[in-house]
Order: sequence, then structure tokens, then C-alpha cells
Amino acid sequence: MAQRGVLLSFEGGEGSGKTTHARRLSEHLKELGFAVKLTREPGGTPLGERIREVLLGLDDELGPLEEFLLFSTARAQVVRTVIRPALKAASVVVVDRYYHSSYAYQGGGGGLSLEYMRSVTAGIVGDCVPDLVLLLDVAPETGLSRCAGAGGKDGTASDRFERKDVEFHRKVRAAFLECARAEPKRFVVIDASQSEDEVFAQVRDAALVVLRARGLQPTAK
Repeated sequence: MAQRGVLLSFEGGEGSGKTTHARRLSEHLKELGFAVKLTREPGGTPLGERIREVLLGLDDELGPLEEFLLFSTARAQVVRTVIRPALKAASVVVVDRYYHSSYAYQGGGGGLSLEYMRSVTAGIVGDCVPDLVLLLDVAPETGLSRCAGAGGKDGTASDRFERKDVEFHRKVRAAFLECARAEPKRFVVIDASQSEDEVFAQVRDAALVVLRARGLQPTAK
């Protein structure tokens, strides 16, 4: 049987540095000679990117159920057309957000039934579950401050979720940490209040432990 690749997902609240570290890890692994596919949620496909515009945009009012169903549609396509084929090709797949974000945002923050979301998600992802979830944990006040600083000259938040109040983001953080407690062998929780290089060192080391344990080898350069 051909070797399956490894799926690494980045999770965390606003301003935790997921996108930066997903990109840095992908570049580092490529330099080591691994075949790497970097993608994101929502996004990663033309349809997913259009859904992303709706979900993050400020024009439409969406409740937790509508959000989850839109995320799930984007997720179904990126799993089918990007993640599963890359894993089949024995690549390292790095995804910037995955289904645990739905559990945290629409579940913890929005109050949607976790049992319902897990049932839908299981049918979408199948065996494409993360081998490692890198949860970048930061206090919501810190993360939102980072977002405001990067959002524009007026310091306003740039998308729908950044504009939610701090209590919502506290619930999201608590839900992420509960996910980590429920799956301790899958999650590594990293203090994202540290410097970027300190965080990346821990991200890199955790990823390499999993790759070595799975026996995945760099491709010849």
C-alpha cells in the first residue's frame, strides 16, 4: 500500500499568527526536501475563495448555522480536490484552519450543536483528519489588538469575525482549548504571545516529530 502523506492543521483565534506560521512551516519543509501542499479554509479552491469573501465580508448577516454550512461546503471541496489527492501522493499538507475552527467559532462562540457539527464534518472529511493540530493560543485582547494594528490606517477590524466582541472571542478560545483537552495526542498548544521566532521554533519541532514518527521522507532534490 502506498504511503499516506501527513496532514498538519493550524488553529487559533484572531491574531494568533496561523497564516504566518503555516507559510513559514511550508517553506521550511520544502527547503528540507519534503513535497508540501499549503492550503487554507475557507479557500483553497475557486469556489472556496468565493465563499471566503461571503463569510469574511461585512455585507451579509449570517448566523452560526449559515456560517457552518458555508464553511462545510468550502471544506468539502478542498478536501475532495486538494487535501485528499495530496495525501494520496504522500505530500505534507499544511492547512491554515480546518474543522476545529468551526467547533470553536460556530460552536463555542455561536452556540451551534457540537454533536451536529461533528456528524456533518465526519461525512465531509472522512479519513482526512489532521495528524497534528498546531493550536496557537493567545489572549483575545492581544490577538484582536494585533489585528487592529494590521487592519488599516484607522485601526478597525477587517472582517466579520474580527468585529465580534471580546466575549465572543473568549468563548472561541475556551472552545479551542477544550478541543485540545479532548484530543491530547493530536494537539500541540503553543503560546502565541511569544516572539514570532520563538513560536516558529516550537511549530517546526512539533511538525518534525510527527513527520519522523510517520516515517515520511524528503523527496530527492
